[in-house]
Amino acid sequence: MSSADVIGSNDDIITEILLHLPAKSLVKFKLVSRKWLSLISDPNFVLRHCRQSPKTVSGFILAIVEPFDFKCPPTYMYMSLYENKNQNQNSNSVQSRANFPSFDPSAPGAIMISQSCNGLLLCYSQRYGSPAPCVYYVFNPATNKFSILPEPICHEYSEIILQGQAMPRPPLPENWNSDNFRHFMECQGHLLFIDFDSPEYVIYEMENDCSKWFVKYRLDINLIVTAFPDEMINDKENNSSISLLELEEFISPVSLVEVENEGSLLVMYIPGRFIAYRFKDNTFKTIRE
Repeated sequence: MSSADVIGSNDDIITEILLHLPAKSLVKFKLVSRKWLSLISDPNFVLRHCRQSPKTVSGFILAIVEPFDFKCPPTYMYMSLYENKNQNQNSNSVQSRANFPSFDPSAPGAIMISQSCNGLLLCYSQRYGSPAPCVYYVFNPATNKFSILPEPICHEYSEIILQGQAMPRPPLPENWNSDNFRHFMECQGHLLFIDFDSPEYVIYEMENDCSKWFVKYRLDINLIVTAFPDEMINDKENNSSISLLELEEFISPVSLVEVENEGSLLVMYIPGRFIAYRFKDNTFKTIRE
């Protein structure tokens, strides 16, 4: 028996090889044989591949809401984290609600995106003014397939439970003001908590075993004001009277992401543009104006 036959007949070896391939290749390799289809479709394989794949992202899907019209469904804009000098900055960025997300024609109302995780979108459909409950979906935009989630049973909880245990409190000061809270999110397999402790954003990350939080990064917002003075200080004559707390109101942290060859980026919105702060070299870049 040749070496190729030995490898081809060993599911464990094939699995280890497939685990190191990108997701796009795996979709194609499902067509090789029924055996490969079974291996790649196995839930344990999917979980292992997800855990060991590089935790990088290429962009964001942003919800654009009409001011003061909360009954109007949002439109969605795709914002890339990579610079593409060969294309117009705004080309192919806005996708209308006519084609995204409209994967379920029978949905009772507009479909909106709630959260994302590992390439899947948690969406919900709701008709304003209707007593009908929301319909929740898990949608895979890569395959255009979706599953409808069963209606949840609502209970009141006094604490958040992760993996069967109560989530510890971040190491915040005893006199911590909840107004300083800025963001709580899961991002690329990590749970993050962003707090504003003037003059800094403090980014906490949960340990993998959910036992405690630790400070991952700090960002002094004076750096943002220095890098983008025109956007942050509109009233030049009275800029000396503007406090950091007032300036911070113009900053909206979006997410902390890992980008290939760039490391950790804190993506933020400031008046007129989306920016990213790169922690490895303490630099900013404009993603989109």
